[in-house]
Amino acid sequence: MIKTYSFRINKGDEGIDSILSSMSPAKRSQYMKDAILFYAGIGGELKQLNSHIKQMLNGNSVSMDAKDADIKETANNDISEDVLFASIDDLLNL
Repeated sequence: MIKTYSFRINKGDEGIDSILSSMSPAKRSQYMKDAILFYAGIGGELKQLNSHIKQMLNGNSVSMDAKDADIKETANNDISEDVLFASIDDLLNL
């Protein structure tokens, strides 16, 4: 049995409507699946990163916990900047 999920576009969601209405139904479905999986995978880390950036822009120091250090170490060891920038560019151009 295949499950189907849906949602309504409300006032203030015009940006979502313009993005989704420009896609074919098949692409729209895959786009929503990818977006949900992406956010579920790294949404918390993105919020924390955004918070750290805001703190640094306000002149505050940011302390890193062990999880942040692990993420930084992984990024330094496993992912080159070129690959990271290309991945971000791909995500922004979906």
